[in-house]
Amino acid sequence: TTCSLRNWHMLRHATVFLLALLITPAITALAQDKDASPEVQYQQLVNQFRTAQMELSKAYRAAKTPAEQLALRKKMSTIGVDYTPQFMALAKAHLNDPVAVDALSWIVTGASRFGGKEADEALQLLADHHIKNQKLAVICERLRNSSLRGAIGFLETVLEKSPHHDAQGHACYSLAYKLKRSAGNTPANLAKAETLFDRLATDFADVKTRTSTLGTVATSELFEIRNLSIGKPAPEILGHDIDGVEFKLSDYRGQVVVLDFWGHW
Repeated sequence: TTCSLRNWHMLRHATVFLLALLITPAITALAQDKDASPEVQYQQLVNQFRTAQMELSKAYRAAKTPAEQLALRKKMSTIGVDYTPQFMALAKAHLNDPVAVDALSWIVTGASRFGGKEADEALQLLADHHIKNQKLAVICERLRNSSLRGAIGFLETVLEKSPHHDAQGHACYSLAYKLKRSAGNTPANLAKAETLFDRLATDFADVKTRTSTLGTVATSELFEIRNLSIGKPAPEILGHDIDGVEFKLSDYRGQVVVLDFWGHW
């Protein structure tokens, strides 16, 4: 029994040691070629990051205990933090090169998944040095659900100063969407969002999204703000009751009405 217990402790310590090796950032193992072009250096960083992700995924699948899996899950959710400083260093070293946009974009779009303190700085650098780059349209789209502090200011800058119609359109949409979502805490933001959605429908209706156009999105958002917001009169509803008799919601005006929407999907 003593021998077995000793072997178990040895195995446990060995497992912990191996786990620590597995979750050590691959940055230390894969050196970056400083003599390579900025584009090659960027791709090297991306490849290192992807390799580290795959190694963590393999380690997770091989993990034997919940504790090991938990440690690996935590590392998988924050692994980008270990790489962000290198992407930032690359961007600053070649700030006026197009590769800086890719490096800064990597930081910004990864911030919601990995965290990292450099994301707001990355937004500022993009606004200061790359406002004319068409790739900002994609960044604006991805900022829609971001909680970055600098997102609002960045979107306002792109909307005002970008020379690209689609970048302005996505900045307008993301800015309106964020203001609408914050209206619960700041009611005045709902009116600001409505103004931006109006502009979206007027100036950027033709800009494509993944599934439709910004004009279609604006129409839907404006209908919701003007008809479905708290305190607004409910829009008319026509239907049939369980006996097949046609009715209108307005027939019950002045009465307490409970609407129960349901279906099979």
